[in-house]
Amino acid sequence: MPTRRLFASSKTGGVFLLSFLLQTCPEKYLPAYYTIKLMMKKFLLLIREDMGRLAQMSEEEMQQDIAEMNGWVEELIKFDSFVGGEPLENESKTVGKPIATDGPIIDSKEGISGYMIIQAENLEQAAAIASQCPHIVQGKINMEVRPIMEIPQES
Repeated sequence: MPTRRLFASSKTGGVFLLSFLLQTCPEKYLPAYYTIKLMMKKFLLLIREDMGRLAQMSEEEMQQDIAEMNGWVEELIKFDSFVGGEPLENESKTVGKPIATDGPIIDSKEGISGYMIIQAENLEQAAAIASQCPHIVQGKINMEVRPIMEIPQES
């Protein structure tokens, strides 16, 4: 059973031991896999891109983009990194008061076109995972990677 999907680099003895057990013990005898998954943190990937480019894409270009993203998501699933995500519709509505900013307001055509939730050891690993997205490599999108805050459950 490959451990790369769970720990690309770990320095703690406990993590090393669990990693070693996963390499040497059959999964049916070792529930530690699920314990390790609980140790992973979740991260939100906010996908931003030029909304004008999206609106002008042909059906063929759209299908090509979808196929590329689906291929990348399949890789994330293989390594238990993918938790979920969806594309967003182009239409939006803002509610609440505008937030005051220092400096000029920049008119941008960039918008949030989707989101993903992944699992990783830390922010650096999550950013490295995001950087492998084919649309980032091609310069079509950027992603903001944010740790999801864990709220302790009350007993």
